[in-house]
Parts: sequence; structure tokens; C-alpha cells
Amino acid sequence: MMVDLVSIRFEEVYSKFHLALYANIIKLVKDPMVAEDILQEVFITFWEKGQKLDDERLPGWLFTISFNKSITKIRKELIHKSLEISKDIETLSSDNLQMDEEENFVERWQLVDEASNLLSPARKRVFIMSRFEGKNSKQIAEALEISVEAVYDYRKQAMKTIRNFIKEKKAVDANSISLSILCLQFLAYVN
Repeated sequence: MMVDLVSIRFEEVYSKFHLALYANIIKLVKDPMVAEDILQEVFITFWEKGQKLDDERLPGWLFTISFNKSITKIRKELIHKSLEISKDIETLSSDNLQMDEEENFVERWQLVDEASNLLSPARKRVFIMSRFEGKNSKQIAEALEISVEAVYDYRKQAMKTIRNFIKEKKAVDANSISLSILCLQFLAYVN
């Protein structure tokens, strides 16, 4: 007999308030399916906790529950969207950083290539053999039939010319140039 009274009251409360509650929920969440889910949660909460409320306090309690559940849903959606946006920004910034690094690398490669064209043929050959072919000073000296001291001197003068050219062209520091040359060396070894 008790179950019938509870069911009857539930049906009466539902039929009396569901449209007004739905209208308030939809104003907040803007999505009919989400609003229906929240409305269902409100009445589940009423079934579990609100059966003993008197008729005077019941409307305020229902509207408060529906408002709180709507706001909770909105917060969860905002957090979810902000996490997605954060991931997108992270991806974009890492992609942009990678593109910037690649563009800088290509630009530096072009500058080193331009600068190496300013070298005398002997210095250019020593520079290429040393930096891109991975040969040591003794191997270069033997291959070019020059002294090891001449290899040191040619390599030193080649690096000075390249650094100065790049500094004038791009106003970058010498460490950046050296890093570019090291990167180019690595590529030469890989290829």
C-alpha cells in the first residue's frame, strides 16, 4: 500500500512540474537531449530523497536541484572543452615550433651553403671533407696531399668566413651557426 502512495505522489509531482523544470533546464544547457537527461536525474533525486518534502517546499527544492544539476553539467562540458582546446593548442604550438625549427634549419643550411661558396676551392674542400664527410685532419691531409697544419688552417679560416658571412646576413650568434653546422654534419652522416 505504501508503494502505491509513493508512486501516485511521484506521478502527481512529475505531471505538475516536469514542463516548468524542463523549460528552466533547457535555458541553461541549450541541448534538448541533455535537458531531458538532467530532468530525469532531478526526478531520480526526488524519488530517492524528496518524497518526504511538504508541498510548500517542494517546488523550490525541485528548481534548486534542477539548477544545480544543470550547472554541474555545464561545468563538466566546459572542463572537457577546455581540455580539448588545451590539447589542440599544445599540438598546434608543437607543430608550429617544429615548423619554425625546420624553417630555421633550412634557412641556416642555405646560409652555410652560400657562405661556403665564398671559400677558396682548397678551403671549401677541407671544410666539406671535415664537416660533412667526417674525415679527420690526417685523412684530409693525405687525400689532398697537404700538411696537417694546412688542414687546420684551412678549416679555421673556412669556419671564420662562414661565421662572419652568417653574422652579417642574419645577425645570429656564433653558437647558433656552429649548431647549424653540427646539424648539417649529422645529416651528412645519416644520409
